[in-house]
Amino acid sequence: MRMAKIVGAVLSAMLVSGCSGKPPNVGVDEPWPGERPGKLVGVFEKIPINAAPIQYLDVRTARRLMAEDDSGMYKGCRYYYVEDFFRFKHPSSDDDGIEFKPTLQETYGYDEKSLDTVVAANYGSNYLTGRFDGAAIRASGSHGLGLDLIGDDELYFGLRPPSKGKTLADDPEYVTVADCLGDVYQAAFDLPRKGNIVYSLTAVGGRVGSDGKPESKLCSLTRSHKDADKLVKVLSALTGDGGPYRGARISVGEGDTPMVTMTWKNTGDAGLRPGYLPVVSDGSLGRPAAALHP
Repeated sequence: MRMAKIVGAVLSAMLVSGCSGKPPNVGVDEPWPGERPGKLVGVFEKIPINAAPIQYLDVRTARRLMAEDDSGMYKGCRYYYVEDFFRFKHPSSDDDGIEFKPTLQETYGYDEKSLDTVVAANYGSNYLTGRFDGAAIRASGSHGLGLDLIGDDELYFGLRPPSKGKTLADDPEYVTVADCLGDVYQAAFDLPRKGNIVYSLTAVGGRVGSDGKPESKLCSLTRSHKDADKLVKVLSALTGDGGPYRGARISVGEGDTPMVTMTWKNTGDAGLRPGYLPVVSDGSLGRPAAALHP
């Protein structure tokens, strides 16, 4: 089955200049106001440790937000991070698309109305939770052909369920970054990075703030205080007057590998929608990229 690649964010290894002192919009890392423990670590227990990069979506929340919005802000969520939902819609349509025949329900025995949450992994494989009709799935002929139903509320699609092997919940970097994101309805994790990249793992999460407005939070686990300073300098250039993230707040955590965060309000503008991450290359902002299907 053809799997679409997730368009992830790339914070380049070519961040070379240091940072002397912190700009005025940089503070100590703090939880979002009204922060509650997130669900991501529990979700990670269901995902094999080698499944990166991954995305998470609370479909029920995303569906409600899309129904209340007419700005196109949630455009990146409209296929719920499921590859075949995109394939079964007319790609030139401006709205949610036109159903092809046969329909999703006829082909797989379920559709978007069945879903509660989605994890997209390995560039298009999925772990799905929701309310599934096992008889309909088996009658569709899809069961066992890359699709495995666990009980009546879990589906693995193109992804092998973890048995006794390790899961993402066993990876301390994923757990640390997930804890940084907190209680989010949407999250996108970049690939783990090695070598001279200034961070080892970065992710962005989306939530509705205490003021009722949607916002995103970037969490980057850096390798050292020096690397944190480099990343802060680059991100700070994006948050000043005239920058695409003007008004965003940058924070730096403690410890030997500080977490650098940036929080900003979402809008319907390209690059500021939920699920988009700053793309930094050669120390300057590149094109903001959608997590999946911009």
